[in-house]
Amino acid sequence: MNRKPIAFGEEFVQQQQQQQPQSTTKRMVSTLVNSEEIGIATLEQLEKQGDQLNRVNKKMDNIEENNEKSSKILKGMGKEKQTSQKIKGSQKLKYQKEPAKTNQKSAFDGIDHSKISDEKKKELDEIDEDLNQISNLLGNLKQIGLEQNSELERHSKMLDEIDTKVDKANYMIDQNNRKIRKML
Repeated sequence: MNRKPIAFGEEFVQQQQQQQPQSTTKRMVSTLVNSEEIGIATLEQLEKQGDQLNRVNKKMDNIEENNEKSSKILKGMGKEKQTSQKIKGSQKLKYQKEPAKTNQKSAFDGIDHSKISDEKKKELDEIDEDLNQISNLLGNLKQIGLEQNSELERHSKMLDEIDTKVDKANYMIDQNNRKIRKML
């Protein structure tokens, strides 16, 4: 063996460089798992907010019904005409949490494994497993992001609907108040 002597510092640096890809992929997996947990928690919060918006929307329907009853009573009392339209409620979307499926080849498929030591093969296999896990986690994060986007779009539509109902309720209340003032 014709090896050149390595100083302790150089040996440490070489060892660190050899371990770096493996530790990097481990950190990436850990970070992505954490991101996935945060994404799922965010999606659950968005669903809770969606449920709250549904309740507000139903209460606006009740307010609209009460305004219509008041208007009919006032119409009967004051013989005035009043028209109203009913706005349909929105349908609730459900998300399905499904892990992303990937059929990707290994990052190391092109490497001639016969020239690599068993220890290196084991390290490369671990890195390959981590990269596959990273790929799956990224797919999951993408799916979570798409579901969050769908939920936010649903919230936006529901808020627009609620806003329309609030405007209509305010208008009807104003009209009923005018009728009452005329009667007094």
